[in-house]
Amino acid sequence: MPESLQNQFISDSYTSILHLSGGKLTAGLDPGTDEDRDRSSFNGIYDGLGNRTGISLSSTRVVIDNYVQPPGPGYGAPTEWLDAFFPINSIKLTFDNINPGTKIAHTVWQMVSQGRFLVGWGEGTDTQSTPEAKSFGVGNQDGEYSHTLTVEELPAHEHDLAETVIGSNNPKGIATPGPDGDTGGRDAQDGVQYKTLETGDNVSHNNVPPGYGIYVWRRIE
Repeated sequence: MPESLQNQFISDSYTSILHLSGGKLTAGLDPGTDEDRDRSSFNGIYDGLGNRTGISLSSTRVVIDNYVQPPGPGYGAPTEWLDAFFPINSIKLTFDNINPGTKIAHTVWQMVSQGRFLVGWGEGTDTQSTPEAKSFGVGNQDGEYSHTLTVEELPAHEHDLAETVIGSNNPKGIATPGPDGDTGGRDAQDGVQYKTLETGDNVSHNNVPPGYGIYVWRRIE
């Protein structure tokens, strides 16, 4: 058999006869050119009857049914396509509750982030008037769905008071008996302290931003 298999038939008793259409397999194709996207420019593989199959070759690329294999790293040990597209610890988002492992053979996926939003790792800064920086780690589960304000979290504020004195409306004068006999007024006192009536129900407020529900899967094997 000659060194070159160009235009030669390759067969055994178990497979169809295949041959290359001709041309230099080592020529390669530029993955970014129109030529690379033109199926006719590849070295097609034909069956024994001369029919072109859905497989074409170049020195670095493979085309199967008009899908072009992406370029590999060109160094190191060969990598499975599956591991290139969905390496372990990658995330896959779906609208159905079907584990990706049922569709992608030899993989194991775990549902994660139930009821939680995804956030990028690292330190971020918000856009409030006094920006606040916060760091997020991989797998951290921060935040709360609702929150009840503490006294320290309340903004500084004041309340207006309307003073009404028993007996007569003379807040700084001689004490005057009221209808029930109680004595009102402040009797020329200075610096009287008042306490406003309590209001509010200590109800937590919603702390959840608008979301978009999806299933989140992480490949673990």
